[in-house]
Amino acid sequence: VTDVTPTITHPCWKQEHEENVRRNELPECIRKSGANVDADAGCRADAIATECRNRLIESIRNTMQQVVLGTNGAQPNNRDRKLGLLLSGGVDSTAILEAAKSINATLDAAVTVVIVEDGDDNANRRPPEDELYATEAARLYNEDHPCNEPTPMTHSIVRLTPAQLIEKYSLP
Repeated sequence: VTDVTPTITHPCWKQEHEENVRRNELPECIRKSGANVDADAGCRADAIATECRNRLIESIRNTMQQVVLGTNGAQPNNRDRKLGLLLSGGVDSTAILEAAKSINATLDAAVTVVIVEDGDDNANRRPPEDELYATEAARLYNEDHPCNEPTPMTHSIVRLTPAQLIEKYSLP
């Protein structure tokens, strides 16, 4: 276990940090969450992370409900409705993907857009880190996901140079 206590060197910051710990001030939503929070900064960070995750999961549930029910509440033809994710490989999109898996939400597709250097046509090049993270996140989502039988979420990777990006998506 890594110690996450910050090193505070400036006297003003140290005093402010000590005052915050002493007051044990937390946002009301964290206090209401029922999390067992004490004066320890690690505990507060865990409580805040738990609250963020709970809100993310609730947002995904609401989105899934809108997809199933349609925006006006009428039953649409669910086979025609698909839900996907722009998967950058960063913290936000992988957190959404993990939260969706945790509640068995079915995502049909993920798309990762990677910017590569001009003239980088070397087939042996190492993919950018975001592409690697996105690929691993998609693999983990598909692994043992009960809603992905028999068809797992497809993951497409689009590689563009800056010039291609500008040419394709700039307004005339």
